[in-house]
Amino acid sequence: MSDKDYNRLASQAKKLSLPLDVLVQRLLHVSLDNMTEPALDKQKAKAALVGLREISNNLSPVDAVAIARQSREDLEQRSMV
Repeated sequence: MSDKDYNRLASQAKKLSLPLDVLVQRLLHVSLDNMTEPALDKQKAKAALVGLREISNNLSPVDAVAIARQSREDLEQRSMV
């Protein structure tokens, strides 16, 4: 917790004539009680997956072995110098 946050909490606790830990506990309970799970929009999720599939279909194929081999060769060249 930052000093600024602590000072704000301490100031508010003093205004309310509450011990700091009681104020923090109350704020925590209120905050957790008011939290809701995010709604999952299945249609949007499916559309996003379709979009990602289309993007991946348009990518050039990658030869991972060739990239690794070239990287090793480059590294060896640098270590020789």
